[in-house]
Amino acid sequence: MTYESFHVQFNWKNNRRQIQVRTQKVDGVTPVIATYEVLWNNTHLFTIYPTFNTLCHKVWKIVEKEREDHVPYGFIAVLGTIIEDVYVMN
Repeated sequence: MTYESFHVQFNWKNNRRQIQVRTQKVDGVTPVIATYEVLWNNTHLFTIYPTFNTLCHKVWKIVEKEREDHVPYGFIAVLGTIIEDVYVMN
């Protein structure tokens, strides 16, 4: 496995914020699963991962369920889409 990281910027309450995302990239032809650790000022906030719901739509879930109530509704889905746009598509 190799570790990679990148930054994501967004506006929150009229202020520009930047978070760091770290991922483990599985060596080989196709990775089975990817997890994305989200950090702010080098402090772990939470980890998210892509999966599929019962209707076979891609959704993003948070590993630490106890932290789910501390993020705004829809933030994980939007962050997952941004990660996909920035990291996966490149």
